[in-house]
Amino acid sequence: MDTRHAAVKVSGILTLPAETVLYVLAHLDYRSLLRCGQCCQRLLQLSKDDGLWKRLCRSNFLVERCTNDQGWRTTFEDYFREYGMYISCYKDIKKRPGIRLKLILYRRVAQKSVLKSLNGPASEGVLESAERKIGHRLPLDLRCSLRIHNGQGTFHRNACFMNTGDVGHTPVKSEFLVDAMTLAVKYKDSGELRGCAPITYCGFSNFNAGQMIAVTEEGGHTIGEVFFPVLRREGFTQVDQFIAGQTFRNWLTGLAQALAEDRYIWQDDMLTMFYREPSCVAITNEMFRVEVATCFLPEMSCVIPPHFTFMYHITMSMSESAPPQCSCQLETRHWIITDEEGNEERVDGPGVVGMFPVMKPGSVYSWISYTAFSTTYGNMKGHFTMKNLRTGEEVNIECPCYHMKCLPYKMSEERAIKRKERKKKL
Repeated sequence: MDTRHAAVKVSGILTLPAETVLYVLAHLDYRSLLRCGQCCQRLLQLSKDDGLWKRLCRSNFLVERCTNDQGWRTTFEDYFREYGMYISCYKDIKKRPGIRLKLILYRRVAQKSVLKSLNGPASEGVLESAERKIGHRLPLDLRCSLRIHNGQGTFHRNACFMNTGDVGHTPVKSEFLVDAMTLAVKYKDSGELRGCAPITYCGFSNFNAGQMIAVTEEGGHTIGEVFFPVLRREGFTQVDQFIAGQTFRNWLTGLAQALAEDRYIWQDDMLTMFYREPSCVAITNEMFRVEVATCFLPEMSCVIPPHFTFMYHITMSMSESAPPQCSCQLETRHWIITDEEGNEERVDGPGVVGMFPVMKPGSVYSWISYTAFSTTYGNMKGHFTMKNLRTGEEVNIECPCYHMKCLPYKMSEERAIKRKERKKKL
């Protein structure tokens, strides 16, 4: 840059009132602000303005209260010493799962235990010990998350981080965030999952882990990718992956965003992974409401042979303002099940999951069931036949069409090709 032009620009700024210069400086990041302070004595003094560093503390570290008696700049320096290496992802990792999760969890007292189950931060020393044990550096966004919450504490019913619900009151799956040292102990240094470590624990899984993250490319994985490992039903040696997130930050912030939008439902004060679309609702006669949420089950699915399993959670309710004489009992269900290729199957049967609920004004009834497709996508729609308790007249209650699509997947053969390519480069 021509120094004469630079001098003119700086000189022009210096002729402006202090409040105007501060307004300009407020648009700089911390690096630019520090460099600007090296230009001259006046900019050095203005760059130390407490308001500028208060903004930077908020925007980079979400700090709302000055934690150092010497002012906001010193507070920024304190946080930078602690979390400076994570500044590119700290806000996303901290804000979305932190603030937004609190907004969701604190709606009910019982849900506080989920938040309380999160451990305190892991120290740099703990993370370095974990990395020495596995012999590799952890992805930066995962490291940042562990520095904020080092997994979850001891299991208790309400501390469940993710749960797909109950079938016959038997838990199907629960996942818990693992801490840094557990991650290191469970790290895979051989086999199909070489170079990967668990980030959630799930006792239901064949691998004794829920979701995993690729720490290295040794096994042909993409570093940072979060996935569910699944064994093939044929052979039991090859492992395919259902991809849950391209990076840890992508996975965690996606979860937090869905929580903020209240897309997941609660059951027995546990957070479930039943995902609901706001439009998946049907109303009949302005009295009956049916809404559906769905959940893909990677642990009960496989790519070869193609078998993709889903659970669905249906809630039926009757308006409190409905006339009492409209009370009725569910008798039969009627489904039209369609796969990705357009093949239809019609299913009729008595009750729902063996039950025949009675619906009266203000009644709410929920149940869980499951289905499987040989294609990656399918949908279900239909109706429930109800019988009026007084007149015996039948009425059909519509169920909305709900869609089920599996996570994207990668096959073992794809990783084998990447391993060969990697060996050639080495």
